[in-house]
Amino acid sequence: MVFEKTLFFNSEPARRNNSSNKAEDFTVEIVPTIILDQNKKYKVGLVSLSAAYSWHNIEAQAGNNLVRYSTDGITFKDVNFADGSYSYSDINNRIHDVMKANGDYTVVLGQDVFDINLSFSLSTYLVSITITGGYEFEIPTIAFGNLIGFDVETIDSDTIGNRLPNITRSLDNILVHCSLVNGSVVNGTPTNTIFQYSTATLRRSYSYQFEPYNISYQNMAGNTIQSVRIYITDVNGNSIDLNNIDTSYTIKIMEA
Repeated sequence: MVFEKTLFFNSEPARRNNSSNKAEDFTVEIVPTIILDQNKKYKVGLVSLSAAYSWHNIEAQAGNNLVRYSTDGITFKDVNFADGSYSYSDINNRIHDVMKANGDYTVVLGQDVFDINLSFSLSTYLVSITITGGYEFEIPTIAFGNLIGFDVETIDSDTIGNRLPNITRSLDNILVHCSLVNGSVVNGTPTNTIFQYSTATLRRSYSYQFEPYNISYQNMAGNTIQSVRIYITDVNGNSIDLNNIDTSYTIKIMEA
């Protein structure tokens, strides 16, 4: 009979039992230790995962949480962004919220009208900023400029970004790593990746689940399981902060 064993992992009890564990990177001790036949080879695959789109694209740590505007070209007012996940319309709305709080808007036919507007074009994939009324808009850091495809600059007229925006900060694919894996290859480099998925169809702040129809099995590292570490990164190996929103995984071990 072919050997199969299914393991279930959840970051919530792992974090509760060990404060060094995180939702995006945790280790579970296996008690008792699982000892497999030393004369056989095994493979592991991800059966399912549950997580949430909880990472931020704008945050103070990244230095991309501030822009400024001026009504007279002399005095500039700050627009600060709280750490969070923002779309182009969210960015535009935040700018308008601050402008309204400062009294820098007019009302036309019962509608609030602003002299700075930011929008994304589905035709050109570029961001445009429209300026009226003598206003100026300042992008003070390249970190924010990269989000919308602009340089560090002060804009005083209608302007289109000079490059493609990077609103996701290049977090377009997520790699799931597992210490049980040995020998998977990503971009030509050996790694312990057990699964990879795109963020393109995920909705901000919503939970999601993957159950691969065709499980991709990887060679297993060793035949003794004392602990298992599971963590996620971007394609460059950078950890992804899930802001304490827990994850769960189901992994299957099979005889190769």
